[in-house]
Amino acid sequence: MNKIPKRVHTLDTFWRGFTEMVHPSPEQRARLRSTRVDKAFLEQVKLVVSRVNGCRTCTYVHSANALRDGLSDRELTELLALDLGHFPEERAIAFAFAQHYAESGGQPDAAAERRFRDYYGPQVSDDILAYLRFVQFSSVTGATIQALLRRLRGQPVPGSNLLTELIVFFMCVPGYLPRLAWMERATAYGRVRNALSQTK
Repeated sequence: MNKIPKRVHTLDTFWRGFTEMVHPSPEQRARLRSTRVDKAFLEQVKLVVSRVNGCRTCTYVHSANALRDGLSDRELTELLALDLGHFPEERAIAFAFAQHYAESGGQPDAAAERRFRDYYGPQVSDDILAYLRFVQFSSVTGATIQALLRRLRGQPVPGSNLLTELIVFFMCVPGYLPRLAWMERATAYGRVRNALSQTK
């Protein structure tokens, strides 16, 4: 999976997101610590966002985590292909909203968000949205780092800016290096690679 990242940061989106991640509000911290939403389900939601944004590292990590938590190889292939119609409604609605959330750059349509909130209720929808904000920033950050690596190979990503790539790289890459090392050693690595090969 060496596709061009679909979304990269501007300086504005990076600084706004970085500030929110470093200094989350008390409400945001409480939602991220909440146990109202199953963690295995949240990994699958994170995977959808990572896949939409084109972050290779995030896609691998969340795929492996989802497999570890019981996702089948068939379901993984469907999530990676964003083929969401076969999932039960209680998961499919969140997956579809996560896809829309990422495609809109974290600015979902009001009607789509209202339907999402109506289905899950205020507390659960707030918890899922807290994770969506986090993974949206994280996966676009990963995609921006990937864009810099592509630039160094002579394959710059259209719309990406070298200065932004360098700032994101030096501020965030220490957090991504352990993920890269883990990704190569994970027991699920082969299963993830196989699923990705079926969705290219």
